[in-house]
Amino acid sequence: MATTLKPKRSAVASAVPTTANLADGEMAVNTADRALYLRVGAAIVDLLDAFARKAGATFTGAVSGTSLSMTGTVSDGAGNVRRVAPVTANAYTTLAAAHLNAVVEKSNTGTYYYYLNSGVGAQGDAITFLNSGTAGSMYVSVGSGVSLIRNGATYGGEVKPGTMMTILRSATTNKWVC
Repeated sequence: MATTLKPKRSAVASAVPTTANLADGEMAVNTADRALYLRVGAAIVDLLDAFARKAGATFTGAVSGTSLSMTGTVSDGAGNVRRVAPVTANAYTTLAAAHLNAVVEKSNTGTYYYYLNSGVGAQGDAITFLNSGTAGSMYVSVGSGVSLIRNGATYGGEVKPGTMMTILRSATTNKWVC
């Protein structure tokens, strides 16, 4: 004979169970929000939140291994878009560890060179250059033994006003691609 499971439930929008409402391992459903909750120890876990149900988002890419491909913006539960704080560099700059996996921003009208010397970064590191100025370019210049490649050829690394460029450190020592 079949058994019907009836988890605790609510049809009230935004109602979330508390640890006083559920025993450890017990589930609850909010039918108005289409939410599914589980008590795990002293915490209530929203089981569907990881799939962006609250924001009404849908994934347009695929998840495989440890990577996720998607379109749109990334935001927290309150809808605030999160971004990496830029490292402002309105001067000639020698790129170092502080610039790895960061945004280097030029926000004035000057033209500057950003020097990339050997030994900076490891495979998978990235540097994003953001030119938010209204005039003047950013130029990524490489030191001896360092290469910057775009479409299979050596590249001068110009970032014009209102544009951005990301370079990635390849598996080959001192080789960056954009």
